[in-house]
Amino acid sequence: VKVAATSIVGKDHVRLIVTDESRKRLPALAFRCANEPFGQALLRLTGKTVHLAGTLRLSTWQGAEETGFTVEDAAEVAQ
Repeated sequence: VKVAATSIVGKDHVRLIVTDESRKRLPALAFRCANEPFGQALLRLTGKTVHLAGTLRLSTWQGAEETGFTVEDAAEVAQ
């Protein structure tokens, strides 16, 4: 997948927006890592193609369901 955007959310979570070849977007979160080396590496991935490991999740907030991904590991794809 390609990382379209990254940001810090809350106190120390990293949010990524990833896209596939069809440009469909999926929000992804890595929890409690923004101040750690892993979180800092994630924040530098905007525009890069990566492999992600983690868990798909379905969350409901204010009555709306959203599919997301919890990131446990990431690796940049060598070009």
